[in-house]
Amino acid sequence: MQRQTDDNQPNVAAAEVSSGFHGAAPLVGTTLGESYRVDRKIAEGGMGIIYAGEHLRLHRQVAIKVLKEPLNHNAEALARFKLEAEIIARLGHPNVVQVFDVGTTPQGTPYLVMEYLRGESLLERITKLGRIPLPSALRIAERLGSALAATHRAGVVHRDIKPENILLVEADGDADFVKLLDFGIGKVMASRSRITAPAVALGTPQYMAPEQALARATVDARADQYSLAAVSFAMLTGRPPFTGANPAEVLERVLREPAPLLSAVAPELPVGLDAVFSKALSKKAADRFGSVSEFVRAMERCVQSRRTPPARAAAPTEVSARDRAPSGFPSARAAPPSARPPGSERASPAGALPVTQRPPGGAAEHLEAARSAASAGRLDEAVEHAEALIELAAADRDPQALELLRTWLPLLDRIFSDRVGSFERRVRLSHAVGASGRARLSAAAEMFLEHAKGEPTVAELLRRSGAPSREGVRLLAGLLRRRLMSTF
Repeated sequence: MQRQTDDNQPNVAAAEVSSGFHGAAPLVGTTLGESYRVDRKIAEGGMGIIYAGEHLRLHRQVAIKVLKEPLNHNAEALARFKLEAEIIARLGHPNVVQVFDVGTTPQGTPYLVMEYLRGESLLERITKLGRIPLPSALRIAERLGSALAATHRAGVVHRDIKPENILLVEADGDADFVKLLDFGIGKVMASRSRITAPAVALGTPQYMAPEQALARATVDARADQYSLAAVSFAMLTGRPPFTGANPAEVLERVLREPAPLLSAVAPELPVGLDAVFSKALSKKAADRFGSVSEFVRAMERCVQSRRTPPARAAAPTEVSARDRAPSGFPSARAAPPSARPPGSERASPAGALPVTQRPPGGAAEHLEAARSAASAGRLDEAVEHAEALIELAAADRDPQALELLRTWLPLLDRIFSDRVGSFERRVRLSHAVGASGRARLSAAAEMFLEHAKGEPTVAELLRRSGAPSREGVRLLAGLLRRRLMSTF
């Protein structure tokens, strides 16, 4: 069944889900821009049509979103379509659907070429399971928070965060990998231009912040935080915070009634989450957390505080290959400083710690240090402690590190991803890359440096390396931290 956003755009955006639209269409069989063959229609909404296609030179499957023909002369529809392309292209975040190209059909209708994804919407997952288990819901919320934090740093508010616009795809065996879709009603915060007429509320009532429901011009990133909290509430309870017989009734409750306590609907959840969600779902934007990242961290702290240390050491098989330490760097189990030959602890470039030495501290200290550094924007420091925690788990088999890794791996992935940044940025080898700069790097890291020649984009480098995406991002973040390469 096809699901649509409130402005009638299909939720699939760049993904094939069960839509019921697979018949013939005017563009099927044609080639757009001399590069994209249109194979079949995936979905159709009030504003757009999604086609599955293929890049003829790269032989890569793509999704093509085409503005409906009657709207080609509608200034507001054209502006929204163009804004969506600009917003997504600007972000380049792994949890946001990627745009590869834009163009116009021979008839002058604009289209976007996006990555082709197979998966299920978060709404379908909730409908299927009733409630999302807490660990999975936390992973999804963390990834959504990361995507939204990047969106807000780019000066954009999404304004339509809801389960239909969140696609879950499998990546490296991870069934909770998030792709945020549909920026068609996004707002550039610094822009004074207006696409929608004054006093028109855009969004979905069940997940819409009160100030958005009132169509205020001052809607900012805190509205997305409210929506993320409402989506997280729905994941954990199986229903949004406010329901009603019709949209008007829902909006009335959003504006007038306090949000229900999470524990009243799902008493098995940590009781501390009540305060977290009450704050994020506050009627006044000023009463919410300072950012989506703060909201996600508050959830993480609450869940972590309920856990107790494991009674016994975890079995070695409990950490999968994709959870191991980055293969490009030496194990932290080298001899202690006092046992090494003089001069063997050569300092790494730019004053970083020696590449053979792990910063002191236990698993919990490294986790807290990584989180604190990431929160303060000290990403190199955050990467260093994230690497140390992973090495404690994979190399030392530290029981506490193994337990923390099972819970906090999405956070560590986000730290590595934030250090790497946009996949559209280019990579450049630093002057430090030489015999001394490469000392004690593994063959995998050496190969990564070789692939970085010619200043490829991050996406190109990851493709050239052939490494799994998670491992490649970790490895690249470590090389960037060590100043062996840089992005620009």
